[in-house]
Amino acid sequence: MEEPTGIFRDSQALEAERLRFLETTRGAAAARAFARQTCSGYRRAVLARAAPAADPVFRLRLLASYCYFKRYLAATGREQSAGGE
Repeated sequence: MEEPTGIFRDSQALEAERLRFLETTRGAAAARAFARQTCSGYRRAVLARAAPAADPVFRLRLLASYCYFKRYLAATGREQSAGGE
């Protein structure tokens, strides 16, 4: 099995790339909406422990992505309240 830190790092890098793409093509509001919706779906999957989230490696990937989305939403929320979007 791949190292857990590598799984986390790779998953978070992928999510960062996805969000940058959405910000560029559809705007910051669309990227935030995607992050909120995906975060919610990943959380439900992890809590349910149903396939495919029952697989340990896939579960780590979902957890890593969930953590990244939560940080992204917190960071972009601060920017918005400071006069961003």
